[in-house]
Parts: sequence; structure tokens; C-alpha cells
Amino acid sequence: MAETTMQLLTGEIIVRRPHTPASSPLRAWSAADQLVLEHLGDADLGRVLIVNDEFGAITCGLVRAEPIVWTDSALSRAAIARNLAANDLAPLSDDRVVHGHHQPQGQFDTVVVRIPKTTALLDYQLRVIAALSTAETKVVGTGMVRHIRSSTVDAFEQLVGPTTTSRATRKARLIHTSPTGDAQGPVVLETTRFTAAGLNVVQHPGTFSAGHLDIGSALLLEVLRELPIPEGWPTIVDLGCGNGVLAAAVAALWHDAQFVLLDVSDLAVAAATETWDANNLGDRMTAQVSDGFKDMSDGSIDMVITNPPFHQGHALDSAMTDRLLAAAARVLQPGGTAYVVAQRHENLHTRMLQWFTDVEVVSKHPSHVVLQATTSA
Repeated sequence: MAETTMQLLTGEIIVRRPHTPASSPLRAWSAADQLVLEHLGDADLGRVLIVNDEFGAITCGLVRAEPIVWTDSALSRAAIARNLAANDLAPLSDDRVVHGHHQPQGQFDTVVVRIPKTTALLDYQLRVIAALSTAETKVVGTGMVRHIRSSTVDAFEQLVGPTTTSRATRKARLIHTSPTGDAQGPVVLETTRFTAAGLNVVQHPGTFSAGHLDIGSALLLEVLRELPIPEGWPTIVDLGCGNGVLAAAVAALWHDAQFVLLDVSDLAVAAATETWDANNLGDRMTAQVSDGFKDMSDGSIDMVITNPPFHQGHALDSAMTDRLLAAAARVLQPGGTAYVVAQRHENLHTRMLQWFTDVEVVSKHPSHVVLQATTSA
């Protein structure tokens, strides 16, 4: 069972992962969160920006400073709100929460950056931070040692200013950067465009499978393209849509189908929308930043296609995958079908039988499989 209480010199903070079984060993906070909060202590931090707070540990620890929180994840925003409430702390007003596809405004005295999983997202965020900083701003990055490479430190140095690192403590480390103060905004969101599966694909920083079609998605597309064209106007959900290539590829073949694209990432949903538009697929798609199917009624969907997430941030989180697939079974119509990419070692086939009547492997690769799962008719 994971700890839910983070001890600090100034007290303790309750931090819980959302939708996670009590038996899970995964904590909602890391030594990196603890280290940066201990470093900042109770000093006067001025105007504060927190970037990539995963579950709210840093926000709860610095709530006294009335920080601005910048995160690309709807799941993180919900977790931050819940953990503020769990600690009897005031909620963040809407103007203090900045979504990933927007940029914070104004200058900051202190910026805390939790190191994200992808280099492209970090580089983009650092360019924005540099433009929001003066020569007096303190920029502090925090992460576990295994996630801080020499290239991570180089990015802070090259994009923001002179940089040093702390000694490792409890396998975590801080990155201290002094901005040059001469960077200018606004910063343009970098967009990568490439061709895959005969489609024009748009990619934003941090979106899964940058610049190419990953093995699992390619395998799933082979399966989907062999399916007979459905009759009527079926509704198909692309869960964890990323850059939207799966939905776009199916839509190019199934001209009467309606599509709903869901992803927890603001930048992913923005990229998926641009991919759809770049292929002139018409007005039969809605894209939503959403943590799964929470706003969908039972039995309202004909088909789910997904290359689902198996990680939350840096951590492998099978409970998250299971929660999303259980919800997929709920929203599918009786006899509805889900097509799911899985890594072969995940044993997802067996787990899915908890929620689906029939699950079979319909395509194999040395590292991945595609599962076809059907609900009870």
C-alpha cells in the first residue's frame, strides 16, 4: 500500500492518486516533490508558477503563495483539486490554472518545473518560461535522478540561462537556473507535420509517438482497414487519441461514421483536431479533453478504438488502463466492440475478460498484439 502522507519540515501533506486501488504501491508524490518543497521552505517566493505538478503535492505545499499552475493533463488538474480539498486548502480559481495548449501570462519571481517525460514538451515549456522570466527570477527544476539526463540540464542552460544541479538526495535532484532575462515572447507552439498511413499528421510537443506511426498503432490500423464498412451512422470513440491518426485513418474509409476523440492531454486534443482538419474529413467529429468516458452514457457507443496509455507520467500504471477499459465496456452498446493495442507482456487479454464477454487476439507482433473485445449482446 502506497504512502499518502508526505512529511515536510513545515508539516505534512495528504496526496492521493486518483482512481487508484488502495492496494497499489504507486505513490502520488515523489522524493522530487518533497525535495523542492524542502528547498523552498517558507520563504517569500513572490509570484509563483508551477509547471507539470502531477497530482498536487507541489501545489499543496506552495498554496500560500497563490501560485499559477500550468499543466497539460486533465487528470492532473482534477487530482490537484481533490488533494487541495483533502488538505482543507482553498481551491484554485480558474484564472490560476493554465491548460497545456495555452501559456501563462506576466512575469514570475519563482518557477518550479517538475521534469516531464518527453524532451519536446520540456523544451517548449522552457522557452515559454524564459520569456516569462527576468534576470531576478529563480527557476528550479525537480525530478528523480533517473529522469534527469545531461541533455535535460543542457536544455535549462541553453533555453533559460546559467544552470547548476544539486547533489542527489533520496534519489532526487534539483536543477537551479538563473534566467538571462532577455528572452522575448510570445513563444510559438512548435508543430511537427509528417505523413503516415497516407495521412497528413500534426504533432505537438509531448504527444505520443512523435514524428512517426508507432508499432501498436500501425498494427491496429491494419486490423481496422480490413473490417467491413458498417451500415448506418455508427459512433466510434478513439480513446487516448494522441495526434488523431487512428480516427483519421478510419474516417477516411468509413464516410458515414461519427467520431469522438478523447485524450487527457490538451496538446494531444489540439493536435488531433488539426490532423482531422488537415485531411478534410468533414464535420462529423468532436474532440474532448477528458479523463476517459466520464461524460458518456451507458450503451451509447458502437465501437471503441484505442492504443491506450499504460503510463501516468513516468510510472507504469496498469490500474489506469484497467479503469479506462472497464469504462469502455460500460459505454459500448450491447454487442459493441473494442479494438485495443496491448504489449504482449501485459496480460491484458485475461484482465479484459472481467468486463467483456469475449476477448480474442486478432493480430500479433513480436512486441504487441491487437485485441478484439465484445460486450454481451
